Amino acid sequence: MKSVLTFLFAIGVVLIAVTTVKASAVDVNEVERLINEKEYDVALDLLYALPTVADQPVIWQEQLQDSINILEDESVSHQEKQLTIQKLVVLSDSLEHGYAPLWLRHQQAFERKTQQLLQQEEIHPAEIERLVDQTELLAPVIQLQLTDTQYQNYQDVVTRLKKQQTIMDHEQFQAVFGQMKQWHALTIKQTNASQTKWLIFTLVSAYLVSFSYVAWKRSRVRQM
Repeated sequence: MKSVLTFLFAIGVVLIAVTTVKASAVDVNEVERLINEKEYDVALDLLYALPTVADQPVIWQEQLQDSINILEDESVSHQEKQLTIQKLVVLSDSLEHGYAPLWLRHQQAFERKTQQLLQQEEIHPAEIERLVDQTELLAPVIQLQLTDTQYQNYQDVVTRLKKQQTIMDHEQFQAVFGQMKQWHALTIKQTNASQTKWLIFTLVSAYLVSFSYVAWKRSRVRQM
């Protein structure tokens, strides 16, 4: 009986953690709305009030603190504050859903844009600068899914894009994009693997709870 209660308690802790992440996602979306309306102080209050869970990924804690720092800094532009909170929203969505639907939409938009640029006769620096902003948006989920070494390799490719954006020709751009596409594909693979593991855990947990309950009922019948 004691082991059954312990197991059920563990399952309850996991469910509470999932519920907390979903609540955080709702709050972060509200923060994004407030920032778009330049209600920075109210947005900050919501970020301060976000619930914390002991097993939250380090990248989430870092991104949350970075968002708070950016909002508190009056010298930071409105566009940069929007980008920072968008990164938090995308990361929150990934933690909530597992398969990162919002990240996938941004990643697909990034790839469509790069293909369009490769078809142009000339690639303007301003267009590559916007792509760099998109890589910033994608980065937290990539960091969440890849190893430290893999993520550093990805960042090296992004740095190359930043440094060469004013002199990059089609061949160089295609090479850089090809490398980024590989890291994006690996991120998608890791994301799907994580979702599969969570699904298996959920199904096994449901089976064990049912099995434990049946065993407990049988034990009660025997005692009677």
